[in-house]
Amino acid sequence: MTGANLTWNVGFDLLQPGNLNAGIPCVDVDDTPIAYQFMFNNPFDPDHNSDFAYGVDQAAVATITFEDAYQYFKNSGNVYAMTGMGASVNGLPLAAHMNDPDVIYDLPLTFNTNGSSTSEMQFDIPSVGFYGLQQQRDYVCDGWGTINIWDLTFDVVRVRSVVNATDSVYTELFGGGIGFSFPRPESITYEWISTAYNVPILKVVSNGGFVTQVQTADIYNDPSLIRETANQRLNIFPNPTSDVCRINGLNQQASLSFYDATGKLVKQVTSYNGETLDISNLNTGIYQIVVREGEVFTSLQLLR
Repeated sequence: MTGANLTWNVGFDLLQPGNLNAGIPCVDVDDTPIAYQFMFNNPFDPDHNSDFAYGVDQAAVATITFEDAYQYFKNSGNVYAMTGMGASVNGLPLAAHMNDPDVIYDLPLTFNTNGSSTSEMQFDIPSVGFYGLQQQRDYVCDGWGTINIWDLTFDVVRVRSVVNATDSVYTELFGGGIGFSFPRPESITYEWISTAYNVPILKVVSNGGFVTQVQTADIYNDPSLIRETANQRLNIFPNPTSDVCRINGLNQQASLSFYDATGKLVKQVTSYNGETLDISNLNTGIYQIVVREGEVFTSLQLLR
């Protein structure tokens, strides 16, 4: 669905743990490992001086495994771009710039704008060889409107990006050295972007025609949206419990969403006034209950 003044309704069926990469909070560059900071926190290198980063535990390409990896981004200077990556390989911290940066889209971003960029990156890995990436990105801002997600509504524009990339690996581990290149399947990414977050409200990636990633902004860890977490007036009684409980302290009728430890939505109550809740059909474990009273959200923890 493309065009102007659209509404995208994102159901919980899309946001299940089989597809969802849980919302990743942005971190300041100063909060990433110091071994990478000098490459991405350098005002004398404006192309790579970054505004934030976010991390992934592990990523593998061919024979190389990147651990404790951070991707760095800038959201200034008329571009939103990935500037590079820092990661640990065989316990050794390494960092590499994107040369040129991967321009995800140009700023300001408006409906029907489009653009393209080419970028490359190379990790030199001592005693192993190197890993290289080359890619071409083409994007178009193909829609604007509102997105309804996680019981919230955001004004957004949508960007569709097509990326064609090639990985290259050279290694000396097999005696005499060996190198090879292999193209990735074409990747198509849809991003719904709001001014409320540095990262997209929703990002859906497909590779070779199959959805491989669904990622949201870290909405439920945002204190501006969940307004009461410490010293909150709401409480669950009894807690722990086995079969029944109730939520005390409501100011008005509420809706409840129950999430298990994996982030899966397991129970919803659309109209709740403080009556007894039957939870006997839930498995033993820890649950997060998101309580919505009008525009106020509260996160509670339930032990069954």
